Order: sequence, then C-alpha cells, then structure tokens
Amino acid sequence: MGGPERAHLTFVQLPLRPPRKTPIWEVRAATEGDPDTGAPVAGEGVAAFAAELDRPDPAGLLLGEVRWYAPWRRYVFAPASATVFDAGCLAEIRTFIRDRLRDHANEIARRLGVP
Repeated sequence: MGGPERAHLTFVQLPLRPPRKTPIWEVRAATEGDPDTGAPVAGEGVAAFAAELDRPDPAGLLLGEVRWYAPWRRYVFAPASATVFDAGCLAEIRTFIRDRLRDHANEIARRLGVP
C-alpha cells in the first residue's frame, strides 16, 4: 500500500490488524526510481545518511511511524532510533498528521450524523 509522497518523505499505510481501530503509517525517506530497472534508489543525501548509520540499503530508509496515541487522543510521530530531521521533514510530518487528524474528526462526525 502506497501513500502520499512529499518532497522528502513517503508515508506508507500499514494493513489494519484487529483489534487496532486506527491506521499506522510508516514514514520513509522518499526514493527515486532507477531509470533502468525502476527499483527504488535513495537520493544522494539519504544514501550518505544511511552510510553514517551503517545501514546497507538506504532505499526507503524507515524513519519512524505515525500512529494514534490514545492518552493524547491524536496521531503522533514516533521516530526510529538514530534518526535526525531538518525543519522541512518535520513540517512534512506535521502537515501529514494535521491532515490525518482532520480526516479522523470528519469520520467521527460522519458516524455520529453531525453535518
């Protein structure tokens, strides 16, 4: 399952497994397709970052998850260990979470019959 692609990040919705009621999205480094094979390859900056972390395959590097956090009644970003983010990446995550919260609120209102 793919997800909306942003400038630097890709959000991939995972299959919903009961008893979970809310989706989880993996946040991955955006990749480009290899012109010859179409296989995902990481951009130059992601490849350098993956090398610093000693990760052999930077394509689609897992950066964390967006998931529902019940005590706060909202979606949150849970970063993977040893990850760093610049303001642009954090803005993309913030926008993604804001949009999911709006969708969640609209779904609740729809179920309750609120116009």
